[in-house]
Amino acid sequence: MTLPVFPQMLPKSAIRREDVSALLADLPPYSDYTFGSLRYWNSGDRLRLAESHGSLVVRFNDYLSGQEFFGLAGTTGVVKAAQEVIALTGAASLQLLPAETAELLLAAGWEVSADPDQDDYILDLDAWCTLDGRHHRDRRRRRRRFQRTYSTSRYRVDRATGWTEACHAVELVVKEWTAANPAKTGYAAQELAAISRMLYLGESDDDLAIDILWVDERPALFAATEVLGDGWGTYHFGKAAGWEADAEAFAEVEILNRLRIQDGVRWLNLEQDLGLKGLRRHKEKFGPCMMLRKFTATPPGSGRK
Repeated sequence: MTLPVFPQMLPKSAIRREDVSALLADLPPYSDYTFGSLRYWNSGDRLRLAESHGSLVVRFNDYLSGQEFFGLAGTTGVVKAAQEVIALTGAASLQLLPAETAELLLAAGWEVSADPDQDDYILDLDAWCTLDGRHHRDRRRRRRRFQRTYSTSRYRVDRATGWTEACHAVELVVKEWTAANPAKTGYAAQELAAISRMLYLGESDDDLAIDILWVDERPALFAATEVLGDGWGTYHFGKAAGWEADAEAFAEVEILNRLRIQDGVRWLNLEQDLGLKGLRRHKEKFGPCMMLRKFTATPPGSGRK
């Protein structure tokens, strides 16, 4: 293990994937703690990592406010690690705690509260890709309409075969999406910054899959997914270049089915909604099969909740 012992912390760029994976082996892949998420959403290069008593300590900065806070994930030495972080940083609480980590602190007398804005939406792709059920009715209709509108010679969904092709497609889609959505504040601005970091760092990430919908040989939509193994994947980014919802509905089905068949992804993490109503509606429409719950914890007797 090459992670430093807390309170010494290293920037994410200095840490290897296996260092993080070893500490989180007993947890499902919560979106905030995947290797890709830690790299791409590390705005301002302020994120830091360390090990404490066998668990992972992360110094995050909030996507929207920019404020720093500490997260903890793992199932080994959790109580000692939490006590150490609070004592050495003066933090009032620990945030983004996976349910398994929070349960261990709750049993030790910590005050634990749910943080539903940070819960991850999980799709069962084996069930989702059948498109059965009333919640898929609009998606089925739009997908068929797209296929009727465009002959098969005019569209295709492909996995990017090289990093140059991937960057070209993503940059073109983002450029057209930005032109159609000029106001860039809050989450949208942070997401664009994270996509830029993905293009800068992602060539070395062998588990990053970028799928593209091409219409008339131009990229119309891209999706970037981290394929994690053991049947898991995390869907990080997706944008459409000003195309109608029919194209999005068609591409969603094709891309998720490719992830299921080609990459062996059964459980797809759509990440959290941050309490943003539009983002929440969008993710709820996918019909998630479950949520990965996250919590905030404060020390016993602190009077803080």
